[in-house]
Amino acid sequence: MGCCCSRDVQELIIPVTVLGLPGVGKTSIIEFLADDYNPQDPPVGTNGIIQRQIRIHQNMYLFYDICGYTSHSDEWIDCCRKSEAVMIVFDPQSIQNAKMHNTNLFNTLSPIINDKKLPTLAILNKADEETQFDDVVDELKAVIPNVPLQSFKITALNKDVFQAFEWIESYTA
Repeated sequence: MGCCCSRDVQELIIPVTVLGLPGVGKTSIIEFLADDYNPQDPPVGTNGIIQRQIRIHQNMYLFYDICGYTSHSDEWIDCCRKSEAVMIVFDPQSIQNAKMHNTNLFNTLSPIINDKKLPTLAILNKADEETQFDDVVDELKAVIPNVPLQSFKITALNKDVFQAFEWIESYTA
């Protein structure tokens, strides 16, 4: 029992859905944010949904790391409905070889993102080569025109990744 002036403070947990094709670096980004990233580890395939809580700045985030294949689109929808933000991760190969997949992803999730006005991050990971990332971001903007959207390019996992979460916090905290 606490004193009459104390109160239980419930910590804010910000759920974030993380999407992208296998191998783009979704799980690596989450591991980096958790200070649990080892670049020597081989990529891990995500089958289903992996949930992980991580403290970033003053907030606790709950990440839904989801397989990017369209066969998991029901999980995309379910996690987006439970989220307060969406992070879509690309790499140069996924932009070059997966235009139809990206269009399907955007069309599947845009009704939920628009309805909930979910702040959306588009992250280009492994961005050391020229890509059509700006075209992908423009396509995403077209299907979620009234939703906060920010794009980031990351050449390597470093402290700059945390800037993306300052942006999310400005919309969710």
